Amino acid sequence: MNLLLKKLIKFLMQYKINSQRSGHKQKLKEKFLKTNDPLLNMRNLSNETDTLLRTLWVKTHQNKKTALIAVGGYGRNTLHPFSDIDILILCKEEPNEKDSLSIETFVRLLWDVGLEVGHSVRTLDDCLSIGFKDVTILTTFLESRILAGCEEIFGSFQALVKNNLDIKSFIIDKIKEQKLRHAQAKNIAYSLEPNIKECPGGLRDLHTIVWIAKAANLGSNWSELFSHNIITKQEYIKLTRYQALLNRIRIYLHYEANRREDCLSFDYQLILAKKFGFSDNKAKRASEQLMQRFYRTVRSIRLINKIITQNLIERVVNPDPISQKYLSNDFRIINNLLDITSKDVFEKKPDALIECFRIWQINNDTISGLSVRTMRAIWSITSTRASLCRKIKQHKLFLEILKNNHVVTNTLRRMNHHGVLGLYIPSFRRVVGQMQHDLFHVYTVDEHILMVIRNLRRFAIPDMAHEFPLCSELMSSLAKPELLYIAALFHDIAKGRGGDHSKLGMIDAREFCVSHELNEKDTSLVVWLVENHLLMSSCSQKQDFENPKVLQAFVSTVKTEHNLIALYLLTVADVRGTSDKVWNSWKAKLLENLFIMARKSIGRRRIASTNWGLEDKKHSLMLRLQKKGIKEKDCLNLWRFFDISYFSRFDDAEILWQTELLYKSKKESLPIIKSKTSLATESLDVFIYTHDKHNLFAKICGFFQSINLEIVGAKVFTSQNKLALDSFTLLVDTVTKPPKSSVVESKLKELLMESDNYLPPNPQRLSAQQKYLPIPPKVKFWPDEGGLYYFLNITGADQPSLLYRIASLLSKHQVHIQTAKINTLGGRAEDSFLVKGDILKNLQGINMLEEEIIKIL
Repeated sequence: MNLLLKKLIKFLMQYKINSQRSGHKQKLKEKFLKTNDPLLNMRNLSNETDTLLRTLWVKTHQNKKTALIAVGGYGRNTLHPFSDIDILILCKEEPNEKDSLSIETFVRLLWDVGLEVGHSVRTLDDCLSIGFKDVTILTTFLESRILAGCEEIFGSFQALVKNNLDIKSFIIDKIKEQKLRHAQAKNIAYSLEPNIKECPGGLRDLHTIVWIAKAANLGSNWSELFSHNIITKQEYIKLTRYQALLNRIRIYLHYEANRREDCLSFDYQLILAKKFGFSDNKAKRASEQLMQRFYRTVRSIRLINKIITQNLIERVVNPDPISQKYLSNDFRIINNLLDITSKDVFEKKPDALIECFRIWQINNDTISGLSVRTMRAIWSITSTRASLCRKIKQHKLFLEILKNNHVVTNTLRRMNHHGVLGLYIPSFRRVVGQMQHDLFHVYTVDEHILMVIRNLRRFAIPDMAHEFPLCSELMSSLAKPELLYIAALFHDIAKGRGGDHSKLGMIDAREFCVSHELNEKDTSLVVWLVENHLLMSSCSQKQDFENPKVLQAFVSTVKTEHNLIALYLLTVADVRGTSDKVWNSWKAKLLENLFIMARKSIGRRRIASTNWGLEDKKHSLMLRLQKKGIKEKDCLNLWRFFDISYFSRFDDAEILWQTELLYKSKKESLPIIKSKTSLATESLDVFIYTHDKHNLFAKICGFFQSINLEIVGAKVFTSQNKLALDSFTLLVDTVTKPPKSSVVESKLKELLMESDNYLPPNPQRLSAQQKYLPIPPKVKFWPDEGGLYYFLNITGADQPSLLYRIASLLSKHQVHIQTAKINTLGGRAEDSFLVKGDILKNLQGINMLEEEIIKIL
């Protein structure tokens, strides 16, 4: 009976505490939503938790020589709604059986009432032997306050920490820890779904500043750091504002998720954007506006973190100058850091902002960074004096930075990191921290632009020639590679303004070229590249450029070989600079093929009619096939039902391979299916020759999807004797380990020999990225010059069954697919087809098809 009564009392106590705590938390949430005061919310949560822990500590009758200590974030009174509650139970000596039972009961009660607890039980000797070997544990010791229990042992604990802390080692270890954390995030704060606590420039970077300052007895909050001259008044104001913003975001995240959540994922970006008062406009979504504010905040935090930590190192670790060298009246080198000789250098000479980074570029081997005074002076100018850019006239010096043979990208990155690039080019300042929520760009616009310049620079470095031999060869032929860097600077600079960013960007590019006194020829090239920077990728991935008319249209826009080379290099660098997932060897091969064909065409200075060279092409192919033992009459017999469209649609290598396959397989029954792996493009080429059937293309597409092969190209030809000759190029996913080529051939053959009843693969749900960053579906039909065929362009969110369903729909309406360009960019599908069918002969039929395809999308 006594045991039952104890259990009942315990249950009632837990129920009462849970109810009270739930009510308190709800009131705190409502108060926060009204006031939007993160600091007040965190303190109130900490105070409520203090009261609860003290109550349970007393009720479990703890030893009077034991102390309950709050550590970590809880120790500094910055508790978020669902954060872990970190506590240290400090004992004067090893707890006996009775004390252990009391502690165990206390901790179990904490969990019973719904607290997420991180606890440790240690003696002073444990703290000395364990804590001082692990900088993370040692950091929690610095953020400690007593909640209940023995004050004396807590005083001994504080004295232990103070007397045994090696300040220099602690600072060095915390900076190493921060560098490791940044490295794990690839030093990129601009991820699509950032962790606001751990990302570079996140809350942890702010905590690190305070931890180091506290260890050096220079303050434990921004106000104290300011009073100790560790930070300036401007930095104090900014840091307070930045920390409030990140804490506010984190509190909202916890409340929306109803759990601990530090990742600002797509699921929450739109919800939080509305809470912050953002709304969609013509140029940007509300979520993009929120994320730009976030990215600019973490960028500033990273810079201030660098300034303050370096200041602390200079004051505590290396207080005395080791070496000093004057470079000019304005600059000197102290301890391998570039320093200004007076704090108002940039105020008096705005041009010195560019000179500073030019000096760093030239002396890159001896200068490891900027001094605190230099960084502070630059930060002060860039954050408060944006109008200063009009006074900067060092245009020749900026061009020298671009023309330099070394450290071009790093210098531009440094200028961007310190806000100087945006000050010098005001239109660049507008895209700093601007995310491109298009499912394939994984960097902000400014980071993407610098990544493109970095890719171009790699083409110019001989040691990197093995990566892209053709690009490196072409780059070495350019007399002025800096023109490409300028074009890269402006190719996406007008994003987020609304309208065509290529057209708007060319205006900015022209103004830059004129102000920097480039001649008309160089200016025209830069402006043309910015205007047409999407031309080559669009033509290679969306159009049948092997068609002479398509190629002719492309070449008529490019005009000269010099333009073609520059556009090819910029395009490769641009596509590579979007995402690791977007660039692949297949896209590289498409661009290279288009470049080679266009270059030959420009060399001939003419584009022939569709019948030009057909007989010459056949004759050349037959000569090559004869070397393989295939006689001329056999070639003519195999080709007798193949018209001009076959020889224009397939290139020489494809025709040679297909003809040889048909010759060797002439005794085989249909369907004939053969495949080969292309080492050049890491793809699988599949050749299918069979009787043309209803829904054949859709059936094949569904099969490839079911075995995890991504279709990146397809050519469809129907001979005069109603035989389908289809060619597919498939990307091999090495992760999912698709079946071997022989297995693909046999299974596909079995499928095609079965009846036409075929169930499509089940569509999968949209990803969070596709769901919260929807792609407006677009469908467009337009006729070719002859009017017999129609081009069909489709854009929308990618899904596994998309191609199958579109092909089935077209087949249903007797629309025949002649060629297909299948292009997937992240979660975005951009597919292009050449089709023909009677339904396309009238506007009503086209409108109906467009509506049905949009429903699929």
